[in-house]
Amino acid sequence: GERAAQVRRACVQAVIEGKPSVERLAELMGLSQRTLNRRLALNGTTARTELLRVRMRIAQQLLAGTTVPLAEIADLLGYADASAFTRALVCASKSFLRSPMTGGGATTTSSSNWSSCAFFFRSSAISRAN
Repeated sequence: GERAAQVRRACVQAVIEGKPSVERLAELMGLSQRTLNRRLALNGTTARTELLRVRMRIAQQLLAGTTVPLAEIADLLGYADASAFTRALVCASKSFLRSPMTGGGATTTSSSNWSSCAFFFRSSAISRAN
């Protein structure tokens, strides 16, 4: 629906800005983080999960359709280095990349399955800030 499209657009904007965080996503949506996550929970997802899904979709497109080096893709998507990005990509590839918000077929993967993948972003964001 329209809300799903708004969330995806805001996620893409946050990534492009170099600020792929739940805080920035909530700002872009004009909501508090708590309200954003409450609304996303109605669709079986979280802001962190949607950010990760969008980042992984962008990564897949860049890896498949360009010759941009892995390290540059990692940097673009907010990872500390290519190694952290590669670990997150492998983790995400084991999960179902379709969001419950995108419609279409049934999904069997809940946002909780993404929690271990999100770890790689959190750890890389900390590394990047230092």
